[in-house]
Amino acid sequence: MFGCVFTEQQELELVRYQIDMESILFGLTMTDFRKLAYQLALRNNCNNRFNCNTKMAGETWMKTFLKIHPTLTLRKP
Repeated sequence: MFGCVFTEQQELELVRYQIDMESILFGLTMTDFRKLAYQLALRNNCNNRFNCNTKMAGETWMKTFLKIHPTLTLRKP
């Protein structure tokens, strides 16, 4: 199992960003959110196993994140 990539504060930053985008009718897709997570990990030098080629967090990470934050809603393309 993978360890934690983000601190609780960083995870809340991701959730708040999604909520803010949704409030201005610019909700993110799962792909957008995975790219955002990758960028946040890079910016904060977080230890991660995200894909450097696709520049996205993995699907497993995303599914786990959604289980931890079940109220988070993402757009479908």
